[in-house]
Parts: sequence; structure tokens; C-alpha cells
Amino acid sequence: MIGEKMGFTYHLSPITYHLSPITYHLSIPMPTSERKKELRRRRKRREKFTHIKAKLDKMDGPTKEKVAAQLRKMTIGAEEVIQAWGLE
Repeated sequence: MIGEKMGFTYHLSPITYHLSPITYHLSIPMPTSERKKELRRRRKRREKFTHIKAKLDKMDGPTKEKVAAQLRKMTIGAEEVIQAWGLE
């Protein structure tokens, strides 16, 4: 096994081990709350919206239709955004 000479062993598992000559520590994936997951999704969605809006002026007709379809998949209130941005 890897690390036997150093006095420890490990097996492959969902728990990840970080080995370095200086330190040895264990990283266990910690569960997050549903609220934190929801907030992360909202922030990511907001980033996507601002990214799309920045490129909106350079888009032509077919590309705007694709973006409108993408917005519909991303959020429930997409129709309001599509009308406000003039995609259709």
C-alpha cells in the first residue's frame, strides 16, 4: 500500500487523502444544506444571465432564438426576461 513506510495505509474510497511530505490530512466531503445549494444555483443563474445579457447586442436572429430557448430551460420567469430583453 501507499504510505506503509510512513506508518499509515489507505484504501480507495469516497474519502480523499492528501499526502505531502510536510502534512497528512483527511478530506471528507461535507454535506451542505439545501439552502446553500439553492443559493449557489441562484448565484450561478444570475452569472449566466449577466453573461448572456452582455453578449446580447452582438447576437443575430437565430442566435437570439437559441438564447431564448436556453433561458426558458434555466428559469420559470423566462418569458418576462425574454420580453424585456427583446429576444422575441
